Amino acid sequence: MNNNNDFIQLLTESNYKKLKQDIEFSLGIMDLDICLLEDEPASPTDSSTTSQRSLHAQWEKSNRLSLIAMKRNIPEHLLSGLPDTKKAKEFFIAMGKMYDTDENAKINSLLDEILSIKYDESKGVRDFIMKFVHFAIHDQKLLN
Repeated sequence: MNNNNDFIQLLTESNYKKLKQDIEFSLGIMDLDICLLEDEPASPTDSSTTSQRSLHAQWEKSNRLSLIAMKRNIPEHLLSGLPDTKKAKEFFIAMGKMYDTDENAKINSLLDEILSIKYDESKGVRDFIMKFVHFAIHDQKLLN
């Protein structure tokens, strides 16, 4: 696997939507999202064609690596609250049910960010004020 997974942030209780987009993008780029887009194909039998066997093998690889990619971006204390499933699609759905945030959580996250800003003398007052202007301009849609 390449480093597409390196830019994905760890899951917090307020960044699920961004994490979901990043995971879907990363898995799509690596062509591993088949398990999220399609149901598991029937297990191959003696009478299965080569293409059926190939499709099942591709789906299993996608499922296995997708689960690994998702779980490595979830801290242990949050991972323990999720079901121990062997299917990436089920895991992704369970993750969404548990961590998909509503508007109040977004607002709380924004307030936490604003309240955590500290004045840094080396950057000056202008930089400090511009951080607040950034929030006022770019995040006002959350407050409307």
